[in-house]
Amino acid sequence: MKSQLPFAVAFVLLVYSQSLGMVRADLEDQDLVDITCSKTYNPVFCTSTLRADPGSTSTDLKGLALIMLHAVQNRTNETFRHVEYLIGQTSDPVIKEMLNGCSTEYGVAAVVSCPDAIKQFGWGRFLFSQGDMDGVFHNAENCEGYFSCEEVVTDGTFGHCVPKPSPLTDQNNLVYTLARIAADIISTIN
Repeated sequence: MKSQLPFAVAFVLLVYSQSLGMVRADLEDQDLVDITCSKTYNPVFCTSTLRADPGSTSTDLKGLALIMLHAVQNRTNETFRHVEYLIGQTSDPVIKEMLNGCSTEYGVAAVVSCPDAIKQFGWGRFLFSQGDMDGVFHNAENCEGYFSCEEVVTDGTFGHCVPKPSPLTDQNNLVYTLARIAADIISTIN
């Protein structure tokens, strides 16, 4: 019986050390998301967005940035498709003009800025990627501005524009927030 005791103790210590290693790895993954998101425009939304992706638990800072870049791209593409749908549904010429402005903004974001941000990031050109994300959140701001007549010109003058409630406020806010978070995360890599 005495000869089995050292083996039993060794086994218990081995299992204990393995379980501590797994707990430590889990805490490090959680801390990376929490620490990264704490440096962003909206830490709570950042954390929930990253944690929604299962890859966030096993990646590094660059991986978290890439997850967020893809989230921006997906939301931007969805918003662009929604804008195009709304254009086809409206007969109001002023709303149509405002939506056309949004279509231009989101077209640039979806076709140029988001794909370029991901490409530049992959090449290690983080400042260019961050600049693309800055552009995307400005695109969302500009779209919202069309409905308050800050940006839209109808009949050749600003005077004929009557502010309208934006049908895109929620989408604009979401794209804006995601792009700001992505830019913030990328800025920590530089």
